[in-house]
Amino acid sequence: MEAVRFLKELLAIPGVNGRDDEGAVAEFLCGFLRQAGLEAGVRRIDARHANVTAFLEGEETAHPIVWYGHLDTGPYGDLAAWETDPALPSERDGFVTARGASDMRSGLAAMVWALCEYRRAFPHCRPPRSI
Repeated sequence: MEAVRFLKELLAIPGVNGRDDEGAVAEFLCGFLRQAGLEAGVRRIDARHANVTAFLEGEETAHPIVWYGHLDTGPYGDLAAWETDPALPSERDGFVTARGASDMRSGLAAMVWALCEYRRAFPHCRPPRSI
């Protein structure tokens, strides 16, 4: 359930492209990565856009594995068309819903969670390839 809580916290951070500061999303993810002992940082693009990068050195560094996703969400659209508030994550029948849940915040949460769990489980181990 910790992973679900992490996802809900990520989904609750506003990140509508062109309106919100997605740097807040980057900072949240960066903090989580750093807490797990990973090298991570935030790079600002402008006042509303940012990237978060993380690195886990592997045995082989010439052909790294790159995971990519985007931090922003699209606008909410017609709020009357939503069954729940798109800005607030909710869980029903085992599904978490909110704006960005399927594109792409769940994917980001899964990538970050997996990388952090690997680092926590194997703090002194280098994976076969850099990630």
